[in-house]
Parts: sequence; structure tokens; C-alpha cells
Amino acid sequence: MKMTAACMTVLAALAMGTAGQAAARPAACDMDGSQRDLNACAWQRVARADAEMNRLYGQQMKRVGAESRARLRDAQRAWIAYRDKSCLYEAGPREGAGTVWPMVDALCREGLTKQRSVILEQYSACAGAPCPE
Repeated sequence: MKMTAACMTVLAALAMGTAGQAAARPAACDMDGSQRDLNACAWQRVARADAEMNRLYGQQMKRVGAESRARLRDAQRAWIAYRDKSCLYEAGPREGAGTVWPMVDALCREGLTKQRSVILEQYSACAGAPCPE
């Protein structure tokens, strides 16, 4: 299997997780450590990151006027397309990539989704003239 530098970095970061991070994982992630379990745990983290991003998105949608809501909705849809395509590029083609591919894809999506959440949180915390309304 051909691994990109980004893939190797992600796997190294996963291997260097702290005990505190392991304790914070849901019980379902403490299975037998098989690649299938690692993939499932990675996708659980994606789901949590996505839920938080959606919460922040909804919060911002309630805060702004109709025109800004339309722009934010368009931006969010474009961002989701960007995330998905960017992670497909980073993870590479699934065909021939082996069983680690779903985890690599999930780790990419989790990271980018968390970055987007930071931006959405900044929008919600913003007040005053330069902020979207």
C-alpha cells in the first residue's frame, strides 16, 4: 500500500494519543484494536465533530438576517463539498488502499470539521460592525 506523507502523519498522531484521550473515548472504541474497530472509532469522532459543527451553524443561522442566512447556507454547502473533496485527495483513491483508508478519510474529515467549528464559533461570538448580520 502506498502511503502519503499526510497519511503517515495522521497515523503517527493516532499512535501517540495520550491516556487522557483514550479515557475520553466512548466504550465502543475500546474493543479489540482491530482496523475495523479503529475505523469505527474514527467515524464516531467524525459524527461528534459534525454534530458540534451543526450546532454552531444553527446558532449562527438564528443570529443573522435572511440575506446573511442565505449566504451562510451557500458557504456551508460549498465548505462541505470542499471538505469532502479535500479529504478524498488526502486519503487518495480507496481502491487498493487497504483497510486503513476509512480511518484516514475519517481523521481528515474530523480535523477539517473541527476547524470549521472554530470559524462558526467565532462568527457567533462576534459583535459589532465587521461581523456578519
